[in-house]
Amino acid sequence: NHMQNTFKDKCFTGELIHRIITPKGTVKTLRVSGKVFLDDQGEIKEIVGATQDITSQKMAENKFRGLLESAPDAMIILNDQKRIHLINKQAENLFGYTASEIRGEKIEKLMPERIVENFKVYRDQYFSDPKSIAMGENRELIGINKAGKEFPIQISLSPLETDEGLLVSSAIRDISIQKQVE
Repeated sequence: NHMQNTFKDKCFTGELIHRIITPKGTVKTLRVSGKVFLDDQGEIKEIVGATQDITSQKMAENKFRGLLESAPDAMIILNDQKRIHLINKQAENLFGYTASEIRGEKIEKLMPERIVENFKVYRDQYFSDPKSIAMGENRELIGINKAGKEFPIQISLSPLETDEGLLVSSAIRDISIQKQVE
């Protein structure tokens, strides 16, 4: 009886991305998602799933990632929820976070608490009327890395229209040396 309650109405979901070779020799990238339903005894009762060809998406993503990695500045891409979607190696080095650690976080995580409210005003204005602007040219912005060290930064924002909606590209430059010279 205890075993029946344990497995009753159990449902497991998952997603898998993998590559296949078609009979013609073409390499395709597929996203397979599915749900597995178990009965009272924990046996598979039903499997429901879908497969999607994401080859062109992956190719575009790889090209985009190549461009992102070749940029001289730290680059952070924000999604339409104002959360971090992608970062390049330069941003990983500057802030001390890996891409997987920071993905889905708000960009404010990379700023000291005392300047977050001011930054939100500019960020929200930008998202409501996106155009290429440079933030920090006439005002000092401050970044903070994973270890808690602060440094002056300059941020330039640019809109990116994609199939997935508006993304915002943030080019971030550490201006510590310029500040020391000043």
